[in-house]
Amino acid sequence: MLGGCAVISEAVWPTAPAEPAARGAAGADDRSPTAAAPVGERLGLLRRDVDALQARLADHDESLRRIRAGAGGDAEPHADTVAARNGLADTLAAEAGTATYLLAVAGATYLLPGAAETDHRQLAALEIRVRQAQAQADRLLGQLGRAAVTARRDDRSPRPSRPLVVIRFDSAGVAYQEPLYTAMSKALERYPAARFGLVAVTPGGRSSAEMALNQATSRRHAEAVLRSMTEMGLPPGRVSLSATTSLNARSSEIHVYVHRTSSDRASR
Repeated sequence: MLGGCAVISEAVWPTAPAEPAARGAAGADDRSPTAAAPVGERLGLLRRDVDALQARLADHDESLRRIRAGAGGDAEPHADTVAARNGLADTLAAEAGTATYLLAVAGATYLLPGAAETDHRQLAALEIRVRQAQAQADRLLGQLGRAAVTARRDDRSPRPSRPLVVIRFDSAGVAYQEPLYTAMSKALERYPAARFGLVAVTPGGRSSAEMALNQATSRRHAEAVLRSMTEMGLPPGRVSLSATTSLNARSSEIHVYVHRTSSDRASR
């Protein structure tokens, strides 16, 4: 049995574990609040990081608008659009991690000696802003997923009941390329005009931040598999991407499906 990738009806193989949550996304530098900082200084640094987080999320909102406009309802999104979508998903997951970190900093600041009632009120206001930013990151991630689905609505071919290949990323360094190539070659021998669908399966998370990181990890894995397929000679336009969440999944999985086209059906 092979490790993490499995050609259906054989085995299923393992892959790389999800990366740990980033402590802070772009913008949170070495001057971020620390336990040694006085209360007033900690509040100032925390406010600065919250301002920066909200400003970045506003930029990400605009980036999502451009991605959705670029997809233009095409059944098969352009590779540049796919890369931009995956990159934004990674960034939003990091921003969710930043929000979680800032909430922890705010909670610890309440316990610092010398904090006055006015300091606590400012902390409460900052916590509200951070939670709003966290909710915005979750909302943008959700819209990003819906944009991916909308971009493929014109693909009417039903998904086969069983995937051609399942790649499970449950250990480091899953060598899925060779069995994937073999399975694709056999499928194309039978259906020369076949198209392929990649489904990124994300395991459930215990929190919104963990869920966001799991989604970003699954998207990165899907992008890596897509890159492998195009390096094997498959045109990007013959591969579609989608994503789903499964409570049964224990790690990120990529399911590869074969879609027969009308010309393949007519020739048989």
